Amino acid sequence: MNTLVNKYDAIEKLIYEEGLRIETIDFHPEPDVMLILLNTKAVLRQRISAYPRLKKDKAALQQYELTGKGTGIY
Repeated sequence: MNTLVNKYDAIEKLIYEEGLRIETIDFHPEPDVMLILLNTKAVLRQRISAYPRLKKDKAALQQYELTGKGTGIY
């Protein structure tokens, strides 16, 4: 996800505006799905292919870190 100020993607914007936190992420490359579990127990669904760097490097899918106490992903 892009964490530059004022350049939020849809998920980052939702997390920022609603004060939500990411608890965990599950990647499913074959159906092109990333599931993001929030502190409210809601699940957000996003296409992995929406993030070019993740689409190119499948190994990176398991090497993520939550940043900002769950407000971002590196």
